[in-house]
Amino acid sequence: MAILPFADYTSAGIAANLGIHSGVAGGEIAAGSAPSSDGVIRIASGGHTVDISVLQTDTAEDIAKKIKGLAGSWLDVSLYDSNLSQSGGSVLLSLASKDGSPLSVYDVQGDVANSFLQIDTALRSASDVSGWTGNGPLNITVNGYTHTIDTRGHGYERSGKYRKRQIPKRRCQG
Repeated sequence: MAILPFADYTSAGIAANLGIHSGVAGGEIAAGSAPSSDGVIRIASGGHTVDISVLQTDTAEDIAKKIKGLAGSWLDVSLYDSNLSQSGGSVLLSLASKDGSPLSVYDVQGDVANSFLQIDTALRSASDVSGWTGNGPLNITVNGYTHTIDTRGHGYERSGKYRKRQIPKRRCQG
């Protein structure tokens, strides 16, 4: 794979290609293909956030150039082209924050980051979560183990039962 000229650093491109990249790498996309619909992608890292408007006619290279133009001061943007844009090749987009901060990439509108670029970092649920208001306990179950997170800041035990926080009384000795 070759790195296109708008990649920030050759080393960032090599690291992503070797699988030791500290950012996010998407899946392979057919060169010259475009998403099935318009959308908006949000990219956040550290104290930075940018929304990228994507048109149905944009290729992965067009999207990479948009990201570089809007977030290039704080984000490394690399696009790998397996065949130097000749027909039948594929491309892969990778992103990493320049300061090493964790990176979030997700769709605000449409399904471009998730389906087309395959670079979405959002948590998704196979269950219907439409009734959850975002305020209260959130139960995450993986392989039979359930962990409860209370988004209001109250303490929960592993069983999910509420426990009142006990603050020990301390006496001042003087």
